[in-house]
Amino acid sequence: STPFRETNWMGFTRSGASPRQAYLYTERILDMIVAWTAANFPQLSTTKRYCGGGSKGAWGTLTYAIRRPSMFAALYPSRPKWRWDSSGNSTRFMDWDSGEIVSATGAAPILVADDGGYSTQVHQDIISYVANTANQIPWIGWSVGRNDGYMPFQDHVDAVTALRAAGRGFAFAWNNGNHSTGDLITTHIQNSYSYGMFEVGKGYPIYTNSSRDQNPAVDLEGGINLGFSHRNVVESASSWSCQVTNILGATTVTVRPKSAVYTGPTTPQIINIPAGTWVTVTFT
Repeated sequence: STPFRETNWMGFTRSGASPRQAYLYTERILDMIVAWTAANFPQLSTTKRYCGGGSKGAWGTLTYAIRRPSMFAALYPSRPKWRWDSSGNSTRFMDWDSGEIVSATGAAPILVADDGGYSTQVHQDIISYVANTANQIPWIGWSVGRNDGYMPFQDHVDAVTALRAAGRGFAFAWNNGNHSTGDLITTHIQNSYSYGMFEVGKGYPIYTNSSRDQNPAVDLEGGINLGFSHRNVVESASSWSCQVTNILGATTVTVRPKSAVYTGPTTPQIINIPAGTWVTVTFT
């Protein structure tokens, strides 16, 4: 229902508790839906699931699916929020007594013990979540307009900084548009990072320092890690390889493997990719 979507996948707070307590009601329902689908449609892949959505669906993708790398191979949120408030002090939730969506500054509601027992403010701060290298996450590609209006664009700049520092695989596209015109997922993200490319449990190349990257802190339009595709990933404990290309044209990029199988050296390699060419990258 609408209230659950509006609260970024949080359920009602418990009346009379101090501090107020919250349930991850919709997240539990989504877990059951995914499990039911797997049980009733065995022809569907359980390793090539993807999660995405626009606006509220994008916000939910970040709070829900980003915490489930064994369930989703990649995420495609369009115009998401990385946290409810750029200062990290505000949390929105559904209040049981009033039936209204309210904001809590300072003493945010606490999740019930079954849902972790920690602050909802922490649950909604996805920048801090991806910055913690102990947290595994799916690959993520997202887009937004600089003038979205639902969050400061600086949150996206901060997210890029956190993802880079933690060595995450991601792509990001932005324009100078608003919430209606900032959807670039199909045209800028999925055109190269297509469904089927990523698979749970299988490695992929992590790109950094592409010669095609723009700077979200200053450029009105641009992207990071746009246009890349990979294929033929082969990995073992002693070696890892794949082929990479860029559909936008020639580029130089730094590549290293993301793998749960390969245990050898991962020192990033500088790769030159000519236009229209697949280049093999090998680590041993």
